[in-house]
Amino acid sequence: MSLSTPARLFRPFSLLTATAILATPLVVAAPAAAASETPHLLITEIAPDNVGYDDFEFIEVHNLGTEAVDLDADSVGLSYIYADSDDRSSDVPLTVEPGTVIDAGETLVLWLSYTTSTVDSFAKTVDDFRSHFAATQPQTDYDVVRVTGQSGMANGGGRGVRLSVADAEVSRAFVPVGGAGTDLSVHFQVAASGTSAAVLSTLAEPSPGVVAPEALIAEEPEPVVEIAPAT
Repeated sequence: MSLSTPARLFRPFSLLTATAILATPLVVAAPAAAASETPHLLITEIAPDNVGYDDFEFIEVHNLGTEAVDLDADSVGLSYIYADSDDRSSDVPLTVEPGTVIDAGETLVLWLSYTTSTVDSFAKTVDDFRSHFAATQPQTDYDVVRVTGQSGMANGGGRGVRLSVADAEVSRAFVPVGGAGTDLSVHFQVAASGTSAAVLSTLAEPSPGVVAPEALIAEEPEPVVEIAPAT
């Protein structure tokens, strides 16, 4: 959709104006560096609820960059969040397995693992994890690593995950209330701007390790509608 362009106002170009311009020293500004709106890491899926006990909750991350990222590095932060905002006061730090690296262009599944009175993710294997999602994701060669620090994600939504590098947020994904269901995920895509991922689909089939091509394309920005002044 094309955007409306305000009418330009033209004024006569007088000799006095031309003389003033010629008398002004010419200053050429250096071009500003283009700021990329695409974070190099993107949270692409969150699955907070499973059939039966929540043994297989997961967070999916994709590396959009050209270099591998060590998710276990001190400079990289992963956390469970309670609000879709920059406020980190209530963030719960999450810890990945030592040596967890996500290569450029690759996708990694972070399996939230914990033990409660009903859930024992550690009693399950990676093969168990893949088997659980085989109906919607029959591939078995995707990478799965455990992440700890939070005893489960809220099934009803209103929670999310934040990724930061050198204390700067690079990706935030927030599950809207009612957006997830029993073995139904929320899928995210690159936002039109900023680092808060856009919701691509809700109540969607889980596909750990597989990212839809459209998720890696920035969402269309909201159209700007100009309202003509009343005459």
